[in-house]
Amino acid sequence: MQQAMPEGLDGATEVPVAGVVANRAHQPLAPGRAWLAIAILLLIYIFAFIDRQILTLLVKPIQQDLGIGDLQTGLLLGPAFGIFYVVCGIFIGRLVDRLPRRAMIGAGVAVWASATAAGGFVRSYAGLFASRMGVGVGESVLTPAAHAIIAESFPARRLSTAIAIYSSGVAIGSSLAIAIGGLVVHWAGDQALTVPVLGPIRPWNLVLLAVGLSTFLILPLVLFLPDSKAPQVAAAPGEAEGLWMLLKRNWRIFILVPLGFGCTNIVVNAIFAWIPALLQRSFGWEASAIGSAIGIQHALFGLAGQLGTAMLADWLFARRMTDAHTRVQLWSLLVSIPLLALGLVSGSAWMVLLLSTPFIMLSFPFLGYANAAVQLLTPSRFRGRVSAIFLAIVTVMGTLFGAPLVGLATQAGGMALGSALALTTLLAGLAGVSILAMAGRALRAAHAGGLS
Repeated sequence: MQQAMPEGLDGATEVPVAGVVANRAHQPLAPGRAWLAIAILLLIYIFAFIDRQILTLLVKPIQQDLGIGDLQTGLLLGPAFGIFYVVCGIFIGRLVDRLPRRAMIGAGVAVWASATAAGGFVRSYAGLFASRMGVGVGESVLTPAAHAIIAESFPARRLSTAIAIYSSGVAIGSSLAIAIGGLVVHWAGDQALTVPVLGPIRPWNLVLLAVGLSTFLILPLVLFLPDSKAPQVAAAPGEAEGLWMLLKRNWRIFILVPLGFGCTNIVVNAIFAWIPALLQRSFGWEASAIGSAIGIQHALFGLAGQLGTAMLADWLFARRMTDAHTRVQLWSLLVSIPLLALGLVSGSAWMVLLLSTPFIMLSFPFLGYANAAVQLLTPSRFRGRVSAIFLAIVTVMGTLFGAPLVGLATQAGGMALGSALALTTLLAGLAGVSILAMAGRALRAAHAGGLS
């Protein structure tokens, strides 16, 4: 007998999947409370990404003051944050499934704000590396907890859009980080500033201190989040005995989906870290001009793409395209990667910005619908850990193979920065298309036969 399809509010039917429709342990929040939670989580994520991304426009003064090259800078922009974000994230994901998520988010905010502010006092590469490690530890709490809250606050047919609105903090936060950093560096110049109580301080130190302290202002908003905690329910008939069995029996989904999207994150990490430096070195742009141009690009096109691509994935999924989340990304990479690579070697600053815009709009905003693909197939009590595993794979790929490989190619391989970026883009994009195609087949099979 054919299983009945639950009707959506807009008349579209939901696909019955094991993770949400069949295994939802409680009802979604009332719309008003759900959207308030999204608004608060979005604001927190904006601050998180400002703290995470602010370093990208401070590369030149940091290299000059600390005497480091591109490879060391790549490690600072990638693994210093990413490795500890991942290592702690796996452990944190388990706590997210056991402890009140609101309290955990508050603790995470306090930790990463303190670590960012501590960057205002460092005078060595090791000190700055340790500061970025602390930011990774604190921020490892936010997204697993936020995804779990969102997944339990919205119906399945709205999940990609809801997570995408939260994930738009990436576009907003990165644009603000680059714009603010550019303005402050331009205003402060290259000379040390004298700050009351603190004494002489380098401009990039002052930026980190100001950004870190301002993050503490959002802490009271955490109190208005739903005090979500994963329900402790017995396994349903036919459900896997535990997280390990769930992952083992369905490894193609839980490995291929993050691997495919992780290839996109390699490109994201590389261009976010090095395009500002490319515009400075190759075209002589000032920090303020770079901040304005990239800030506008990310704010307009990144934000529009964040919402548009997620809504497209939701729309296709509701109409029985069960691999919609991977297919949308595959389509976007086929369009954007060749254009991005061409722009990076074009020899024109404006062509770099113009031809990178399709990637910023279509491919960069993947986190919303990417995580929804696995959240839809995950029982409630495992969502924090599954989200942490997903983010671990995506983050490790981006931070280990994005900025560091470009730095290695320029410093050890002697490649021009634009050429190194283009090569990284093409290799990661081709791998992403291939893996996402395989992940799509696994998703179609899972939805057709039911998740084990």
